[in-house]
Amino acid sequence: MSIYETVFKEGEKESRASFEANLSAEGRETTDKYIVLVSLGADGNSCGGVIFSYLRVVNCGYISYLMVEPGMRRRGLGTGLFYAAKAALDSHAQTFGHAAIDGVFTEIEKESPLDPDTYERFRFWEHLGVLPLDVEWVYPELVPGKTPVNMYLAYGPLGVSHTWTAAMLKSAAEEIFRATYAYLPGARSVLMKILEGLDSLSPNVNIAYHRSLAMPIWPTR
Repeated sequence: MSIYETVFKEGEKESRASFEANLSAEGRETTDKYIVLVSLGADGNSCGGVIFSYLRVVNCGYISYLMVEPGMRRRGLGTGLFYAAKAALDSHAQTFGHAAIDGVFTEIEKESPLDPDTYERFRFWEHLGVLPLDVEWVYPELVPGKTPVNMYLAYGPLGVSHTWTAAMLKSAAEEIFRATYAYLPGARSVLMKILEGLDSLSPNVNIAYHRSLAMPIWPTR
């Protein structure tokens, strides 16, 4: 919790009570809602963690939060957590007849020259092949009265070539909200805005990435 509350901004994190209640395993043993992995340092204290869900309808993972203690960054811990999550998700997918997940979704804060850390996060996800999709995405209000952070929906294929159309992304968006945001009072109206935006696009045209996989152009400090 201390890492979570330190790393993420107001508008992209829940209250402590809501966060802990939402992650409680009690009564959810048969669902595919959340899996949590934590990395411990030599002193036994947490130095990072990743929280993720399996999106059964689209056979993909969704990473809600990936966090690393600031003093432990640039040591491969975040990458290790990502691939540990992938291994757990692959195992989960196999119970539904798949060899592995097709890819991973996450949400990435939109870039800002006033906040160089946003570019650091882009480079981290770009290194893993997870890039923002060129669609309008709406982040829900996690705490009443706290303005949501502007986010991209990002996706990275894992082991298979996978593109998304607007029609296919509707299923992914519905799964993400079902798995992650369904408890929020305004989640349904936010999801409807996303679905309306996707409905305005040609349903069977492939969605491009917001930035090119071949030519990364995120500025360095």
